[in-house]
Amino acid sequence: MKYLISVFTLVLTATVAQASVIATLSERNTDVLLTIEGSLDISSFGSVLTLSNSIDVNGFLPSNGEVFVETPFESDVDRYEFSGVLTPFGTGAISFGSFDAGGQVAFFRNGSNIQIQLPDAYTSGTKLFGQASVGGDFASLGISTGIFVTALPGNQSLTVVTTPLSAVPLPAGGLLLLSGVAGLTTLRRRKKKVS
Repeated sequence: MKYLISVFTLVLTATVAQASVIATLSERNTDVLLTIEGSLDISSFGSVLTLSNSIDVNGFLPSNGEVFVETPFESDVDRYEFSGVLTPFGTGAISFGSFDAGGQVAFFRNGSNIQIQLPDAYTSGTKLFGQASVGGDFASLGISTGIFVTALPGNQSLTVVTTPLSAVPLPAGGLLLLSGVAGLTTLRRRKKKVS
């Protein structure tokens, strides 16, 4: 029994320790909120190139699977590049927006390579978080609804989740109120017929 518990604990720990990033695109009333969060194990990405962060762009390119939040506060960024292609999450062209919060987290396509940009001196397993907003809605920005997964080296992944604006449901209390008014109206009509 102890052996079984040890194996289960080991499997559970390995699953939890797996590093990955989730990019969520949430449609709001007038814009789309991009939130990128998670952690990565950079040891499987190969060599790093430190670049000056001279251009800060925020947004996405659905047809290439690109998502990017670049903070104006980072002076340098670490860039990793390896073979692979990001999974597209729509047909839209590049859309730029404004930085909201967090730090540098960017996934770009560079020919037949994936390029990841992280804060300078990023340490494997450290929490990543970046947030930006882009004006428009899913239809105008060419974003498809769904879950789109790109495999990364080291058994990691970038998962893009697109969440459309949902209609606000009528609360159950509203339906109850309408039923009550209809019932009172029916009773009132019956009383008038009897009188």
